[in-house]
Amino acid sequence: MLSAPTPPCMYVVPDAIEFDRAMQRGYDADRFRIVALAGSSSDIGAQKKLDELLARTGTTSLKVAVEADRTLGGVVDDLRVTNASGYRTYAHQSGQVHLGCEWTIEIIA
Repeated sequence: MLSAPTPPCMYVVPDAIEFDRAMQRGYDADRFRIVALAGSSSDIGAQKKLDELLARTGTTSLKVAVEADRTLGGVVDDLRVTNASGYRTYAHQSGQVHLGCEWTIEIIA
């Protein structure tokens, strides 16, 4: 996590681990969140950038980019983007308020 992020930026946050989803240590499911901060909450350009990242398909879609290698180079069994939060505001210690979005990624390992 970034203590003083400077948009535009993205960072990954561990969310939860669900152990033993199959018998005898068959696999675990890890959840991560990708947080994207696009800019000032009042900036139209930040809204347009988030719209591009939230696209379901296409070259600007975060979902498409993350799912391009569903095994992360053979390190995990599978992954998928399960949801996106839509626009959110993020207040930081500096007093700045940024517009952003979060995606949840589920990894099967």
